[in-house]
Amino acid sequence: MRRRWAVLAVGAAVSVLATGTAMAAPLGDIAVHRPTAASSARSGHPAALAVDGDERTRWESAKSADPQWLSVDLGGLYHVNRVRLVWGPACARAYQVQTSRDAATWLTALSVGTGDGGIDDYLLPLTAPTFGRYVRVFATRPCRAGAGYALGAVELFGAKADEVPPTPPANLRVTGVTPSAVALAWDAGTDNVGVRGYQVYVNGVRATFASGTSTMVRGLLPNSLYSIAVTTVDRAYNESPPSAAVTARTASGEGVPPTTPTNPRVTDVKPPCVTIAWDPSTDNVGVVGYDVTRDTDPAVTVTTTTLTSCGLVGNRQYTFAIVARDAAGNLSAPLLIDVTIP
Repeated sequence: MRRRWAVLAVGAAVSVLATGTAMAAPLGDIAVHRPTAASSARSGHPAALAVDGDERTRWESAKSADPQWLSVDLGGLYHVNRVRLVWGPACARAYQVQTSRDAATWLTALSVGTGDGGIDDYLLPLTAPTFGRYVRVFATRPCRAGAGYALGAVELFGAKADEVPPTPPANLRVTGVTPSAVALAWDAGTDNVGVRGYQVYVNGVRATFASGTSTMVRGLLPNSLYSIAVTTVDRAYNESPPSAAVTARTASGEGVPPTTPTNPRVTDVKPPCVTIAWDPSTDNVGVVGYDVTRDTDPAVTVTTTTLTSCGLVGNRQYTFAIVARDAAGNLSAPLLIDVTIP
């Protein structure tokens, strides 16, 4: 059996592998006997056999048809922190473990590209993609060409999660503008368990995450009109409806910001430290550095495209925001990367 833990990043899933020894099937499987669905099933091997508690029976997909998937309805919202898969004779070389709240929109909690069958046992971090009512194994490449897929067990472990969404922020307001940025503030949303923070959307696209009730949206164009709204996010990653939108026009002037950094990734993990990297920005004047913040900590400025951050606590998600700065003082829109060390 292979036991793995994963560090997940927005825009890229990075797996750090560890090896363990064989063990008996654990107790507490929240998927056992739950309703299932599948993209296909061979006669005598329906999807339900993957969650019947018996590893000797199995779901088998059709052959020579990719992708293939099997999903489980947990009956309510869970934080899934462990996935154990027992592959049959036909395994997946490449597959994803995904979650959904509505069986329509799927988030990737884990991505595997080097599967070789047997037993896969993964520990998953506390991130938005590990919260869901529906969990599916989405296979895209078999171990043997044309062989299809077979799962003797899909075992899921986790805790029941809060399903009550928070209230949206109130009184969203613009508190200042520059040629490339808009400053915002709002009144706090509320939640029955606790608020994690706020997502800020510019023209309908997620622009930044704020832990408090104010932020600066950067990387905008001068003398341009934007529509901005904010949502509240609770500890179970439930998101409120958006606040009433506000419009803001940036100031005129030399305000061409650098391009947003791209390709965020985790390049090294040595708990309690993690090293992140990104591809450089470009600018009409010249990029002079990058301001990197971790949650609400003060920004650290670097002149390279990598940063090592220490003092991270296990099983907690940290949001890093990477902003490029040019020689004229303009700032790019932030590049966000979420990192968790189990």
